[in-house]
Amino acid sequence: MSRKRQGWLFSSLLVAGLSGLMNPAYGAFPLPPRLSGLVLASDYTVGQADAMFPLSGDMSRNLYVDPALSYGTDNQNQFDVGLGYRWITNQAAIVGGYFFGGYSRVDNNARLWIANPGIEAFGSRWDAHLNAYIPMGDRHYTAGTEIVHFFTGHSEFGRVFLMHQYAGSGADIKAGYQLFPHSSLKGYLGSYYFSPAETNNVWGGAAGLEYWLTQGVKLIGSYSYDNLHHSTYAFGIGLEWGGLRAHRADPELEERLTDPVERHVAELGRGSTIPTRLKAKPLLVPRGGMLVIDDIPLRSNIAFFSQTGQPNDANVVNLTLGSCTFENPCGPADFTQANVTTLNDLIPNTQFYFNGGTYTTASSVNLFPGQSVQSRTADYSQLATDPARSTLILPTISLQGNNTLENIILLSNQPTDSSVIVTGGNNIIRGSDIGNSSGPGLNRVAVFDLGATNTLIDNSVLNALRVGVTGRGSSNLVIQNSEINVANNEFNSIDGVRFENTSGSIVNTDIFLENDSAAGGSSNGVFANGGSIVDITNSLISVNNIPSASAIGIQTNGAGTAVTMTGREIVLNSGGSNAITFRSDGSTVTFDGVICSINGGSVVCS
Repeated sequence: MSRKRQGWLFSSLLVAGLSGLMNPAYGAFPLPPRLSGLVLASDYTVGQADAMFPLSGDMSRNLYVDPALSYGTDNQNQFDVGLGYRWITNQAAIVGGYFFGGYSRVDNNARLWIANPGIEAFGSRWDAHLNAYIPMGDRHYTAGTEIVHFFTGHSEFGRVFLMHQYAGSGADIKAGYQLFPHSSLKGYLGSYYFSPAETNNVWGGAAGLEYWLTQGVKLIGSYSYDNLHHSTYAFGIGLEWGGLRAHRADPELEERLTDPVERHVAELGRGSTIPTRLKAKPLLVPRGGMLVIDDIPLRSNIAFFSQTGQPNDANVVNLTLGSCTFENPCGPADFTQANVTTLNDLIPNTQFYFNGGTYTTASSVNLFPGQSVQSRTADYSQLATDPARSTLILPTISLQGNNTLENIILLSNQPTDSSVIVTGGNNIIRGSDIGNSSGPGLNRVAVFDLGATNTLIDNSVLNALRVGVTGRGSSNLVIQNSEINVANNEFNSIDGVRFENTSGSIVNTDIFLENDSAAGGSSNGVFANGGSIVDITNSLISVNNIPSASAIGIQTNGAGTAVTMTGREIVLNSGGSNAITFRSDGSTVTFDGVICSINGGSVVCS
C-alpha cells in the first residue's frame, strides 16, 4: 500500500475513533465539547485531529483541555496536550491564552519534546493567534553520514561528514478574517520564524482559504513559502462535531469559545510541528593527541585530461608525476601511445578521466592491462552522459585485459579495420558510442574480440560499415541493452554480430542492417559458425536490402553451432525471394515467442 493511501486510511480511522469521544451526553461538560479532524494532500498526506473538552465555563468563558495529534506519510508525527482559558471582554472580543506540551517526531526519525505557549483573540468575523515553540531537552541529533569526494594530484579521496540535525525555538503569527458578510469563506495570512543552532534561520509566510460546505464539512486550500522547503501547496477537507458553533458565517461572539486553537503555521503538509535543519561537519578522529579530519583514499592512479590542459603537444613524451594531475591536467593532443605507456609506468592501472570536449591522436592506442577510459563531468566528480561525453578520435584502441571504456564517444579519423580490438580478458564497454559508418573515418568493424574471455558490451551504440561486433574464438561475449548499426555500400556481405567459435549472448539489443551495395551477397543479422553457442533474448533484428542481396535474420554453419532466440522480432525487407528468417547448415536455430515479418507480411519464424 502506498504511503499516500496509508495516510488517508490512518487519517480516516483517526477521525472516526476520536469522534467516539463525543458520543457521551454534553451534560457531562459545562460547555459542549468539540472534535475537529483534517486531512491534507500535499507533498505528503497528513491527518490531524484535536478535541476540546471544557473543564469549567459558561457562555462567557471556557477553561479547557485540548489533546491534539497529527500523522504524515513522511513518517513524521506529533502528539501534545494543552490547557487553555478563553473569556469574553466587554462583549467586544474573546481573548485567551494556552500552553501545550508534547512530543514530535521530525526528519530523520529524530524526537523532540516541545513546549508551546500562545495567546489569541477573536471577534465575530476575525481572529488572531501568536504562538511560541520551545524544544525541550536535546535539540541536536546525528542524522547520518555522507561521503563527499574530492581530487588532488592523481588521487581521489572521500571525506566523511556527519549530518547534524538541529532544532530551535521559534514563533508564528496567524490572522484570519471572514471575507464577506453572510458567507463562510475565510482567508488567513501567517508568518513564522525559527532559529536552529549552528545553521541558517528558517523564516517564511503562509496564506490560505477555507469554505464551509455544510455545518460540519469544510474545504481548505493553503500555500506557504520559506527558505527551507520553498513552495508548498496543500488541499484538504476538514470535519467538525460538537462545540458551540451554530453559524459558520457571522457567528455570535460566544459561539467561538470552542473554536479550534490555531497553531503550526510552519511545516505545511508535513506530520511534524516545527522545522529542523541539517548541517554537515567533517568527521574528526583522534591522532597525535588531536582531533583531525581523516580522508579516505579511494584512487591514486588517475590521469586527468581537459580541453585547457598542458602540454597539449603530441610530440611531448617526457610526462612526469606532475603531469595529468587534477591541478595540472593534460590537454586534447596528449592522449598518445607514448604518454599512455609513460603513465602506465608512473601510475599503473591508470584511470584516464576526460572532462568533455574532443581529444585527437593520429595513431592507435593500446591500453595496458588495468587501464580504463572514462568521460567525466566538468569537475570530474561523476560519469558524463549525453551530450557531455568526451569524444576520442583515433584509428583504433586496443584492450589487453581488465580494461574499461565508459561513457565515451570513439570515432575513427581514417579508414580502419576495427574501432576497438579486444585481445585480453575481462573487458567492459559501457555507455559508449563506438565507430562511425559514414564520414571520413570509416571502420569496417566496431568491436573485434580476438579470443578474449568475458567481454561485456552494455548500454552502447556500435556503428560499422561491415560488422558490428565480431567474436573469434571468444568465450562469454555478452552484448546487452545496446544498439548495433551496420550501413554498407561497399561489401557484398555484412553481419550485425558475428560469432566464430564463440559462446555469447545478445540481450535487449536492437540490430539494424542497411545494405545498399550492388555487389549482392547476404546481410545477416546474426552469423554463427564453428560450434558457436549463442542465446538471443528480447532483441530486434532488422535488415533492409536492395533486391540483389539476401536478407537473413540468423545464419548458422557447422556442426555443434546452436542459436536460440527468445522474444522480440525479426524484420526483413528485400526484393524477390531473397529474404529468409534463418539459414542453417548442419546446425540448430530455435525460436520461442519471436515475431517475424518479410516485406511487411507476417511469416512463421521456423
